[in-house]
Amino acid sequence: MALTIGSVGDRAEQRRNLLIHSLGVIAGSLVMGLTLVLLGEVLQGVLAEVERPMLVIAIALLVGWAVYTSVGVGIPFPNSRWQVPKDWRHTLPFEFTVGAYGFLLGLGVLTNVVVPVIWVLVGASLAIANTPTVLFIWLAYGITRASVTAREALAVGESDDPGGQQARPSHLRLVKTSACALLLMLAVTLVL
Repeated sequence: MALTIGSVGDRAEQRRNLLIHSLGVIAGSLVMGLTLVLLGEVLQGVLAEVERPMLVIAIALLVGWAVYTSVGVGIPFPNSRWQVPKDWRHTLPFEFTVGAYGFLLGLGVLTNVVVPVIWVLVGASLAIANTPTVLFIWLAYGITRASVTAREALAVGESDDPGGQQARPSHLRLVKTSACALLLMLAVTLVL
């Protein structure tokens, strides 16, 4: 989507589309956070009764996901390969498409997930079930996700390498390594 936004119109139009997209991402992330708080409150009694088995499962998932993220074997994480249908770009107003796609990115679990950190956020949100804390976490996620798209979209017109394709492999390696370390640290934290 960053390539699409960054290559459509002049700078003012690109910035307007990025704002629409970013507001969609933030709205989607807040909806997801609120949904998880409500679900967590409903499940709080059930989760308290199965706390120990859930802890063991969480540790196993974190370690398995860390291994899978770093070497491609282990426990695969849930992932959606769904993309915005190409006909949306041609049949719907562009502003609607970038806003709707932003909203779906904000939800976090309906689009392609490169690293399973989003699932850690989902699990933590269910376990915490504290509205201000969870909404803050998801707002931070939404702002971060929107910032990444904005940075990439604005770089499209300023580069001989549209979309930053040459930089992506090393960037992706850094993201995966960081995610692997984070997952292992979380697993160790749960053990302690």
